[in-house]
Amino acid sequence: RNFNPSFKYVDTEPVSGNYYPVTNRVFLKDNNKQLTILTDRSQGATSFDGSLELMLHRRCYADDHWGVEEALDEPGDGNGLVVRGTHYVLFGDAKAGFYSIQRKKFSSMTRSLPEFAHLMTLERWHKKSLLLRIEHIYQNQEDADNSKPMDVELQDLFSQFKIEKMTELMLAGNRNITNFTRDRPSRYKGDFKIALKPMEIRTFKLDVQWL
Repeated sequence: RNFNPSFKYVDTEPVSGNYYPVTNRVFLKDNNKQLTILTDRSQGATSFDGSLELMLHRRCYADDHWGVEEALDEPGDGNGLVVRGTHYVLFGDAKAGFYSIQRKKFSSMTRSLPEFAHLMTLERWHKKSLLLRIEHIYQNQEDADNSKPMDVELQDLFSQFKIEKMTELMLAGNRNITNFTRDRPSRYKGDFKIALKPMEIRTFKLDVQWL
């Protein structure tokens, strides 16, 4: 709270200055328990003492002077827009709950990913190729152990196929990153190991052999 790793934060807006984007999940935890909320769309979230607040929709009656040059006010039928969302609320011991659920379900992975890594996309493109996106879920200085560059080993990670070749793509998956950014070539070295920096998302095309 009241902190930014990139610059010295001055607390002039204690509420809005502590709102952060939530793409799919947000949690609040102590040493024993964890409250997790899974969202069905991107929202804003903040946490003050003893509370967790989510913003489904923002409505501004005046221009916020961020370039749009109009108020973010969508009147709809004259009574404002009705915004509905689905929230899945989980509460309990985080580690025990996670492992008990996983043991009851089929997994195409031979082992768990490291704590810092999240598999965002694993999508079949063609008969022998897949699209993979993987992200580092921690930001700088968020966690003493995980907020640093780390490697994810993908070879032999999946039980249904073997990776024969990996090609790094742009985030959207539509272009080879090396061909598009020649001044900033892919960091992938061809060893089926992905290096991730905090908050980084990397996209790859996998050429595979099905088992």
